[in-house]
Amino acid sequence: REAVDALLAVYSSSIIDESSDEYVVMRAFALVLALLRCKTATSDKLLLWNKTEDAEKSFFQNRKLMESFSHWLQETCSVDMAHEIRAALRQNDTHKAIFAALTAGDLLKATSVASDAGYLQLSTMIIAGSDCAESLQQQIQIWRESGASKYFSEGLLRIYTLLSGDLRME
Repeated sequence: REAVDALLAVYSSSIIDESSDEYVVMRAFALVLALLRCKTATSDKLLLWNKTEDAEKSFFQNRKLMESFSHWLQETCSVDMAHEIRAALRQNDTHKAIFAALTAGDLLKATSVASDAGYLQLSTMIIAGSDCAESLQQQIQIWRESGASKYFSEGLLRIYTLLSGDLRME
């Protein structure tokens, strides 16, 4: 397994063009490796096909598999998101940069961009995460009912909506 990891690392470092077929193949192999690494302590079977009657064990296995897949997805998208964030910042579109960082799961970058742009309360909400989601949902509803939401830029409203956990906007 370590040899395959090393080979994948060498191969991936030689690929410059992220839009190339080689890059796609390398990311596909990275996904397979991520899924293969999801083994239970008691079993050598791939979790995807490891059926168990024990609900707690099954939950743990599925959670571990989803965490591995989520990590792979975040890693795969990070290059594209980094480009998108830089492009948005070059265009002075802070809201787009923050939104891109949030959707990429890069809370540190989102917080940093928000803070650098002077959105200190927003950066605090990003750090707070789901702790402020319900209050933010209520606040957005108040803004909409009172008509105050029309004074927000669409980008900022998208960020608040995403932080509130409401994905219907997208």
